[in-house]
Amino acid sequence: MNIEFYNCPQPERFEPKIVPKEKPLFVEYRPDFALIEMIAREYGHYPNVLVIGHGGSVSAFAVIFGALKEYATKQAYILDTVDADYIHALRQKLTPENTVVIACSKSGQTVTQLEALSSFMSFPLVCITDGTSSLGQMAQKMSARVVPHPPIGGRFTGLTEVALIPAALCGFDVAALYA
Repeated sequence: MNIEFYNCPQPERFEPKIVPKEKPLFVEYRPDFALIEMIAREYGHYPNVLVIGHGGSVSAFAVIFGALKEYATKQAYILDTVDADYIHALRQKLTPENTVVIACSKSGQTVTQLEALSSFMSFPLVCITDGTSSLGQMAQKMSARVVPHPPIGGRFTGLTEVALIPAALCGFDVAALYA
């Protein structure tokens, strides 16, 4: 049976006109496993890991931890809000003696993230960001470690230092995750 529709334009055959000439950067990117291992050794004695960020900067790690938490050797917390009650609850549970903080932001300029981080300034801190950003400058003034954020947007950073550093600190084999 063939149904004819009158007064309706016929669809044209779809031909993609934009074809990327090269692979997106996240496909070719290789994380610095030596750096990840060094940070895991330096901060691995803390039983808690607090990851502060928004969107893609924390979502990939949240997925890794959520899927594999039964294999984690540490407890992980994610702070992606400025909810005062949640921050207060974290402050009641976590101390500078038992927690390393990972602050992650590609731009390093997200005001709400900087605001949330201000409650944890006395904690050991690793910042994954641009060293010249506000977050990077804060980290340098606090003598915190600054890890360069890869030139990849947050939602595509699951297999970069952004997610792999906190995963390594939680005891996961990040080389196996990457493979």
